[in-house]
Amino acid sequence: MLAVAEATRDDAVLRAGQTASGISKVFQGQFAASLEHFEQALALHDSARDLGEGLEIGIDGRVAALGWSGWDLWHLGYPDRALARGRQGVAFARTVAHSFSVAQALFVETALHWFRGDIAAERAAAAEMISLAEAQGFPVWLGAGHAHHGHSRVMAGEGTTAVTEMTDGMMLASRAGTLMGAPTMLVLLAEAYAAADDRSAAVGSVEAGLRLAAKTGQHFCDAELQRRRGDLILATDPGRAIEAEALFHSALDVARGQEAKSFELRAATSLARLWRDQGKCAEARTLLALVYEWFTEGFDTRDLQDAKALLNELA
Repeated sequence: MLAVAEATRDDAVLRAGQTASGISKVFQGQFAASLEHFEQALALHDSARDLGEGLEIGIDGRVAALGWSGWDLWHLGYPDRALARGRQGVAFARTVAHSFSVAQALFVETALHWFRGDIAAERAAAAEMISLAEAQGFPVWLGAGHAHHGHSRVMAGEGTTAVTEMTDGMMLASRAGTLMGAPTMLVLLAEAYAAADDRSAAVGSVEAGLRLAAKTGQHFCDAELQRRRGDLILATDPGRAIEAEALFHSALDVARGQEAKSFELRAATSLARLWRDQGKCAEARTLLALVYEWFTEGFDTRDLQDAKALLNELA
């Protein structure tokens, strides 16, 4: 599509091509390249002239570029800019007054709240997505909304019924026939199972996520899946520390290869905790400080607060 647009100098086709390429690359884990495509699409877009462009394929093009570029920004290590971009997407979707575009924008914002560790905000955004999706008959967004709403309830300690809301929501979304972004939903489920102290189910979700990523080429959360697998191994059997450490190193390698600073910080935090427990405090601090000190924003998010608390402990 990009080649055709460049040959014909058709800005509308070029915007659509840049947006489509950005979406493809975000799920492949090529976050910097994806962001560049979205920025080019947004630079070509005139809000008044092009309002509602792309609705014939289901979603406003500017809404898609704003929202998914927010995902890129979070993965690349800019959690505050990511949320601001996601909120821009929701606000613009409301001006388009196109319900499906609003629902997708709300999904992106909901996920960004989860990425940032703001469970209350995740719950509120998910509830709004559920209300809209129920009213308009959007099974994908209804299912995704229930998955995130259930997750927020699990993290608040609401137990079995909350997990059931999650799994029912994921089944509803999968029956709608899309696998786009599915590996991250399995990360979501694994986190919930671990919080509910069902480590076996959590491991199963992580392994399913890795298999799905390999099958579909959606490698955008491979680093996080590997890190969580390492955390679960340690929680289940501390004697398997060598295996867990290898997974943390692998997660670091994947995150660095993808320039995914947010996942690199999580992997470094997990490895630093292990090294602390092994008495390697100097090595742990050196590793974690190098990643933490790269960040320039997001210091009120859970990941950076966790990393800072560990650094203080290691000082």
